[in-house]
Amino acid sequence: MKSAHGLRRYFYEFVFHQAIDHAREQTSEIVPISQAKAIRSRVDGILAGLPEIPEAEGLPATAQRLAHPKLGIRDCLSAIDQALGESVRDYEPQFGNHSAADERYRALQRDFSRATGVGGETNPKSARLPISPYDPEWAERATVKRGGTALSYLPDEVVTKMTGGEVGRVAAPQHGNAMLWRIDDGKAVEAGRAMIYDDASGLTAFMDKMSEAEYNQVRGWVLDGGRDPHTGRIDRNRFMSQAAVARSVAVLDELKAQGTAYEVVRDINPGQIKAVLADTGLEIRLTESRESEDFAGARIYDNGLVSRYSTNHWVKGGVALHSASPDEAVALLRFAQGQSVGRKDIPGATVGVLGATHTESSRSGPVEVPDAYYTDKESMFVVDDYARGSGSKVLLRRENTSRTLPTYFVDTESAEAYGRAAVESARVNLQSALDVEGIIDSFHAQRSQGLNLVEFEPPEYSADAEVAAIQRSYWDVLTGEQTSLLRPGATEEMYADRLEAIGESAEAGLGNLVYGGSPEEVIRDHAADVPFELIGTWEAETHQIDGEWVDQRFDPSRVAKYMTSSVGQWSNLDNLAAALRRAEVDPAEMMGTGFQTTRFKDRMVRFNAETAVPIEAHPSEFIQRVGTTVHDSLARSGTAPGPILIDDKGVISYTAEKQRRGGSRVPVSGQIGQVFDVGDHGEIVTRFASGENALIVPGYQARIRAPTPGQRPTSVEERTVLRGYEQLVHERIAHQIAGDLVATRSDVGEPSSLNGVYSQLYGTKYPTDFIERATVLSIDPATGEVSSRVDPWIETILSTEAKRIRYSNEVKAGSTVYAEYRAGRDRTDPADDNHFDAWALTGGRNMTVLTGTGANRVPAPKGYFDPVMTGGATNQGIVRYLTTDAEVSPDGSIVPGDPETLTGARAPLMTRSELETLAYDPFDRQQMTASTIMQSSKVTEPAGTAMMTFGGWTADDPIVVSKEFAAAHQIRGAKGQLRPLVVGDKLSDLHGNKGVVSLVVDRSMSIEDAEAQDIAEEVAWFRENPQMDVVMSPFSLISRRNAGSARELMAGDVETLKAPAMRGKRLSEFSSVAAKAGVGQMRFVVTHMAVDEKTKIYDDEAIQAGHGRKASSQLAWALGSKGCPAIMREFYGHNTGPESNVREYLRVAGLDMDADGALRVVGQAEPGEESPARRFIPMPELVRTKPGRSTRTPGLNTAAMRKSFGDLIGDRGGDLELPFALTFPTGEQTEQASVTSWKLPVLSSHLRSGQEFDDGTSVMHDYTRSYQQVFVESCRYRFMQEKLANEQLTNDKRSKLLADMSTTVQRAQRSFEAITTDVTSRVLTGKNNVFKTGLMASRLSDSATMVWTADPRLDIDQVALSPDKAARLGLEEGDHALVWRDPVLRDSGVRYLRVALDERLTGAAINPVMDKCFDGDFDGDAVAVVKLHSQAAKDEAMAKFSVSANLLDTGVVGPDGTHPLAMHVALDTQVAVSKAPELAEEFNILRSEANLLLAAERGGESAESIAVRRLDVTEQLSNLYRSAQSREFGSALDFSSAYNHVESVKAVCVDTGAKGSLGKLASYAEKFGLRVDDAGDWHDVDHGEPGITKADQEASMFATAIKAHGTGLGGSYSQRAVRALRGEDLKAVLEVTYPVTQSILQAKHDADEARHKYEMLQGPGRDLWRGRKLEHVGVGQWKPEFVEGEPVRASTAEWAEQFQTFYEAPDGFNVRVNPEYVQRVAEALTDSDTGLVRNLEEDKSLVGTVMDRMAYGGDFETLVAAAAARENVYDGPGNEQFAPAPTARARTWSTEAETGVEAPAVKRAILKRDVLADSVDQARTRQVNRRSAQAVVVGGRPEYTPSIDIKQPVAGEHDEGMGL
Repeated sequence: MKSAHGLRRYFYEFVFHQAIDHAREQTSEIVPISQAKAIRSRVDGILAGLPEIPEAEGLPATAQRLAHPKLGIRDCLSAIDQALGESVRDYEPQFGNHSAADERYRALQRDFSRATGVGGETNPKSARLPISPYDPEWAERATVKRGGTALSYLPDEVVTKMTGGEVGRVAAPQHGNAMLWRIDDGKAVEAGRAMIYDDASGLTAFMDKMSEAEYNQVRGWVLDGGRDPHTGRIDRNRFMSQAAVARSVAVLDELKAQGTAYEVVRDINPGQIKAVLADTGLEIRLTESRESEDFAGARIYDNGLVSRYSTNHWVKGGVALHSASPDEAVALLRFAQGQSVGRKDIPGATVGVLGATHTESSRSGPVEVPDAYYTDKESMFVVDDYARGSGSKVLLRRENTSRTLPTYFVDTESAEAYGRAAVESARVNLQSALDVEGIIDSFHAQRSQGLNLVEFEPPEYSADAEVAAIQRSYWDVLTGEQTSLLRPGATEEMYADRLEAIGESAEAGLGNLVYGGSPEEVIRDHAADVPFELIGTWEAETHQIDGEWVDQRFDPSRVAKYMTSSVGQWSNLDNLAAALRRAEVDPAEMMGTGFQTTRFKDRMVRFNAETAVPIEAHPSEFIQRVGTTVHDSLARSGTAPGPILIDDKGVISYTAEKQRRGGSRVPVSGQIGQVFDVGDHGEIVTRFASGENALIVPGYQARIRAPTPGQRPTSVEERTVLRGYEQLVHERIAHQIAGDLVATRSDVGEPSSLNGVYSQLYGTKYPTDFIERATVLSIDPATGEVSSRVDPWIETILSTEAKRIRYSNEVKAGSTVYAEYRAGRDRTDPADDNHFDAWALTGGRNMTVLTGTGANRVPAPKGYFDPVMTGGATNQGIVRYLTTDAEVSPDGSIVPGDPETLTGARAPLMTRSELETLAYDPFDRQQMTASTIMQSSKVTEPAGTAMMTFGGWTADDPIVVSKEFAAAHQIRGAKGQLRPLVVGDKLSDLHGNKGVVSLVVDRSMSIEDAEAQDIAEEVAWFRENPQMDVVMSPFSLISRRNAGSARELMAGDVETLKAPAMRGKRLSEFSSVAAKAGVGQMRFVVTHMAVDEKTKIYDDEAIQAGHGRKASSQLAWALGSKGCPAIMREFYGHNTGPESNVREYLRVAGLDMDADGALRVVGQAEPGEESPARRFIPMPELVRTKPGRSTRTPGLNTAAMRKSFGDLIGDRGGDLELPFALTFPTGEQTEQASVTSWKLPVLSSHLRSGQEFDDGTSVMHDYTRSYQQVFVESCRYRFMQEKLANEQLTNDKRSKLLADMSTTVQRAQRSFEAITTDVTSRVLTGKNNVFKTGLMASRLSDSATMVWTADPRLDIDQVALSPDKAARLGLEEGDHALVWRDPVLRDSGVRYLRVALDERLTGAAINPVMDKCFDGDFDGDAVAVVKLHSQAAKDEAMAKFSVSANLLDTGVVGPDGTHPLAMHVALDTQVAVSKAPELAEEFNILRSEANLLLAAERGGESAESIAVRRLDVTEQLSNLYRSAQSREFGSALDFSSAYNHVESVKAVCVDTGAKGSLGKLASYAEKFGLRVDDAGDWHDVDHGEPGITKADQEASMFATAIKAHGTGLGGSYSQRAVRALRGEDLKAVLEVTYPVTQSILQAKHDADEARHKYEMLQGPGRDLWRGRKLEHVGVGQWKPEFVEGEPVRASTAEWAEQFQTFYEAPDGFNVRVNPEYVQRVAEALTDSDTGLVRNLEEDKSLVGTVMDRMAYGGDFETLVAAAAARENVYDGPGNEQFAPAPTARARTWSTEAETGVEAPAVKRAILKRDVLADSVDQARTRQVNRRSAQAVVVGGRPEYTPSIDIKQPVAGEHDEGMGL
């Protein structure tokens, strides 16, 4: 290359690049790319201030700049040093005296020479031109930006070829095809073309405005917009201009500066992308085609409203368009957000305010037009002059293009008429869906075939879960499974009471409780009552609710769901709410419960003029400020505000006059609300119309402003912007009023439109009387004056709640544990801010570590947030609490407190003196304590507490309390009533030791009563120690290391713990001392976790309401691993409804599923059998308008067509006829109906609208409007077709008409894609897809969710229930129930337990040694309890899941080849064993016997013999455990001194082998404040302060976060393995994957272990499952072995050996696994051809069945590929068991057909009945049959044993260079 042609500027750019790198190293500052670019710009600024450089004679001198070819060395180096010194903190100049002799400069000169070859120091073949990423000529190119901070290079030979060696010309666009290179790990790699289409399209400018994933997702879409439709090649001239790009860039920069989260996604057409703003309906078009580029950045869409610029300047062809500047685009954004915008033509004036006018031309001459006015559907506000001197104006225009408002009812009569019609149609439609006669016909048809009842197949139930539940009850009555149905209002308890009173033979006495007659008469009579009970009536009628007679009308949710309507469920609810408000219906008269119904009742609030006052006269200053906002919002929205009133419910009513263009004003009135005043403690007491009210304390929403480009990085805290209750209300009012006023109505708004604000701000809902109940009144005896005081704890809780802030879900998803790991794994350069995501937004901060430092090296500053208080689980670090002294400034930024003071460093709660000892606890326990207190019912006064063994009652966390303590500390139970503590309620100390009450001891109980209950010794201990009210486990402290508990117990009065004279049946003359200082004083938190609130029973009625314990896809793992077809059939075999739903969703996506489950792509394959005809919805006659003049032709009446859509489609689905084809997501077109028409699949009515909850968020959808829009577009198309055929048209008009028709099809396609995109991205795929949550899940009747506790009196195979709960489940003493605890990771998590009845219980209880099987404890866990129905399922459960059948944990094997017991031999039991060696011997004998029985079973001994012997071992184990626990009382911890306490922990926990180790105890002693030496020995030196450091706390934060975020990662191992090997060896798979997930949970107390395991999971653990051979290259370092750059695959033996080694190694996963299961998995993974282990993640032979692929991470392309291959959803022996009965039958027929046996025609299973043609017998036709209510079944018949016979099937084109 030629040095004389521009090489100097590249050298100087190289020097600058190296200077930036040096500054980073010197100062440890990150210096992001954007800052480096700003510094580079500053260098030019400094140089420009120097004397100009003379040019050749006759030419003017030019300003100095870095690129100037004559720039001197001294000026260059001086400017660089100066610019860096100004911008980079602690920077020291690096170029000495700035001369050419400077050594640093000379070194850089040599480096540059070696690179370029100039000077002869380099091989010419390796010579290259360095290109700096900060060089203005190159910095904004995509290829360079992708390289981050690295240099790019142009090879010398390329420079010579392109420009003849003239370096100064290489950056020209015509050389864009040149390939740039980069150096990566010492190797030269291609970086990309010098210029690519990203640069031409403007997309590169958006790179630092979106994440890399977003960029990659939209990139192809944008480039496709530049393709010529004829050639398919990209035409750069089709891309929008740089001016348009700058507009959109400015808008995104404004959003980043605001801290407003957004997502960049594809828009409707290729070339269009948009930004979707979080928490609003705003969308901003970012890119457009060249001809439409004025839309880019200057069109903001808001749920049917469009904000844009307009003009009144007329040009040829219409009004002139205004091309907005970047600043104007930002102003438009603020306008759309409801902010005030200033006018440019009148300084100081505000857009939208009345007063000024301007002159416009009209036919009659110039007229004065208001500067703010309304037309029918739009507002027009002058913002600027169009062109200086023209007199024309630029206007901000807000237009209502497609916003749909609820129906407006002019009077009560019209509202009532609408309501009556809606209710009646819903009643008729619901009753017809029950299809009672169809069910009866199915029963009689099978009976006429001579089938035994056992052989009856149930009919296909409705896909509507509510209807299906009733239908199943009807079938049970017909088949005799149940004997009768309860009448409406009757309950099972009433039925049982009546039976007890009159005897079962007195049927006549049951007439008003149950239906009588034949089974057919019973279900017909019941069905006749369903509409009344489920839907209700328009007029209020009497219903029995919870034993009381009340007047009620109808259930709005069900009416909206079932009514005949042209719109969807959500629009129906809108209209119903409007009708009921107009009809002045009392919300209390509405039927229904649940979230949706409650919110609907809230919407029925009405403005009450009688209680209203002028808002400016309201006594609250807050309300007055709200009134000002309403007034100002009206004033700047083109209206003259009138009176503004507010009523006692917080509903605001306003009047105003809207300015019209002609000068007149029209009155408008509106309502907005509800706004609730703020109390003295920052609290709000809601007054919602539903009556479901609460006291809440609003906190803040937290946004993070993006780092300012060009400035040094700052912390998240410094850039956090908070929005509290008042600000959110003001923002919502401004935005809402602006939108409401664009409506064409004179009465606008809704009185509950602000109610969504409240749910965004609070952490805990408290009862409305929360403060009142906490207020204590006192009387001054001297004066008699009454004063009040709120409980100090409650005051603190409220003030802390007011300090709560929450960051966004985007931050939670993108800037926590995984983001930090990924950044480290990918070696992400923290200085590279060329992409923008949550990780970049936070500066590379793992937000779960509250006090951490970001990748930008900026530490979290103190004084902003409490360093410990935060949310739990995945909300750790996302929810935070401001310090007591921190303040929020008016702009939302935080003013920190003084961190050197307690109130400046900690949140209000953490400043309480009672929590001083919390400092001795690790982070996780402090966080848990704070969270528990914030949700508590109360914090008690200190109570006498002992930590000791207590006969097993406190094993694994439960707590024993005295009767006095239970009575004194009440909890709010079911229905909000206060009551004493009972067994199952949850308590916690102030240090994170939480547990449920296992026993309430009445110390005054007689010995006889105590002995009768087998708690004599328990009572004796409490009687002997009257100072003791609470007993807790002594084992928790050593594992949790929360020394604060002991410090608190030491701080108060400490008393002697006495052992009673009576020890069970053993008597001694005197009591004895158990511990001299064994009872201390401790406070407790009475939590909000009341057992009766958390225990739920699900009967048939609950299932109908969509509730019920769910048999999940994970539960099926355990069932499948044990081979349980009967249980699978009982749990999942009735899932015809979900299967029908899947078929419907598939149809919409262009796929289909045959009756036997085989998939196909519509248009590529025909159905596998003759299918019933789908309902065909033909195109209706077009309705035309009546022309205003006789000369005009009628137009299309789109309003009438839109309205007719409801009658056309009704409440059913089918195929809608269209005059054009649409395209499915598969790429195929919709099926043809005729030569000129096509069929559009329309979903069933109940699938067209819905609401799902995912991770706490609600996802709503309403496809009906999209279908309606497709229909309207089809009508327009037909209308234009007719014009095309019938009218004499000019060529221009014909072309215009054809273009309009094409546009109509495009609009229809977009509306259809709104449906298909949602279905394919959320329903068919995603975390909660229909395969996983529909086909592989089922809600179970006769099921319960119960809080469990410990009861050591129980046998190990028993579960205790209350008699009431057992009866509701249909269980009696001695029956068995299936019990499991989610998540079920292996089969040991499911047990079939014998029922015992216990009056004490509300939930359930088991022997505490059994919780090990379930991986649970007793700190509030809940379990499923389910009754099995069929004898086959019961027998299966007894054989596979009984305790006797699972005595051993086969997942673990000892050195002798035997397995340990599946139950605990730990805690209290182990202490007893340590004291009595004979107990240990007995346990070993029984363990050996259980192992011998396992060997005998595997050896072929008869199952009957083994079962008997196992029952005997089970009984012996029960007695042995009971004996061990009952003798172990009084091993207590000491609280006399720190040293004595630690010694007592050693004696009770470590020396006995019950818990912990000496190493853990030494760590505990150190945290406790004792001196611990290097050898790990502790000494009697109490420092009196915590031994926990900041590093310890941050490590604990990380470990806790790993538990929350990493558990799912461990679970992904299980999912991948199950997906691949479900049909191979599911048992082995679960046993080898389970330990990893469990170990992550157990690592929460050890930060180093947690981090290590997370890294092992992400790295070598995955490599292992990829079949790779691992090398152990160092401690904690396991790497795959490579040969010639490829990983080496392991053989079966190698893989099994390294698996065992890696899993069990202390520096591996450090978990135990059974080698047998490892070997079985290795063999299942082995490729039979090569003998090598396959890659679980990538090998196509291990992708699993299509059901598993889709359930566990499959995308839509996966589904399409499976359908193209005609795969069957139920293929595979494990998946086949999910098939509903009709599908299983069809699969049998398909198999028979393959073997030559003729199969009967499939007529029913293929389609949902409401999409069948009316000619099909099974079709459901609206308004044919009457329908009915909840089918609650009672009674039963003797058990029968079905025969189960399950048959298992055998098992250069992409050159993007821009060169010309």
